[in-house]
Order: sequence, then C-alpha cells, then structure tokens
Amino acid sequence: MAAVCGAVLRLGRPALVWLREIPTGVPALPSDVSEVLRCVLETHEATPVHWAIARYMPEPYGDIWARWYSGYDEPMQLSEWSGCLAANDSGELCGGPAAHDGGHGYDLLTDDKRAARLPHPYRPRRFTAVTQQDTLIIS
Repeated sequence: MAAVCGAVLRLGRPALVWLREIPTGVPALPSDVSEVLRCVLETHEATPVHWAIARYMPEPYGDIWARWYSGYDEPMQLSEWSGCLAANDSGELCGGPAAHDGGHGYDLLTDDKRAARLPHPYRPRRFTAVTQQDTLIIS
C-alpha cells in the first residue's frame, strides 16, 4: 500500500485574507480555511507539485485547492477545483483533486504514527460533483 505525501505548506497572510474574503454570500468559518496545508496525493517523488484544499466552500461552489512546488513557501495557484469522484466499494470518496496522479485516497497508507504527526485528516470532508471534465488554466 502506498503512502500519503503529506508535504506541508504554511499559507501567508495575503493568501489567508484572500481565502477568507471570497464573496459567496456566506461568511467563512475559521474551520473553512486551512492555514497549514498537507499534500493529499500519494507520495510522488517524480513530480514536485503538491495539492491540498485551502478553503472549503459552501454549495454551489467548488472548494479552493492550492497547488505548490516542493521547496517553495507560497502556492503557485489557488483556484476552484473539483474533488476526485472515485469511490471504493464502501462508498468512501478519494479525497484528492479531480484528475490527480497516483493512487486514490482510500487506498493510501495512513498509519497511526503518521497520523499522529499530522493533526488534520488526510482527506477533505466533502466534495463537489461535476458533470464535465475540469481544465486547469495557469495564468
């Protein structure tokens, strides 16, 4: 069984302010915005890009995901992105971003020792379903 990457990125004040002030008509709760991000992908030494949810959004919006490079102290992108819709036989959703590389979250090793070092759960708490293929545009 493969392991979760768990790479860490601490968001700076400008990113946190932007995330908290996204206009949705519903104020962001403190638990909606993550100050410390942990990559939810399978360990991925071949690619230096990490993914984590930075802000859980109310419906009908998609959650805001952060993408960052190993060794950098700020995200290269914060954008609305859908969660992976893959589910196992028990109905547990993957927890990764749509169209991610590597294994699905429900197949990744999350042993007690690793979980004790990472206080937040590996998997996001909810997902936004989509009916069309997502496209990532980096500007």
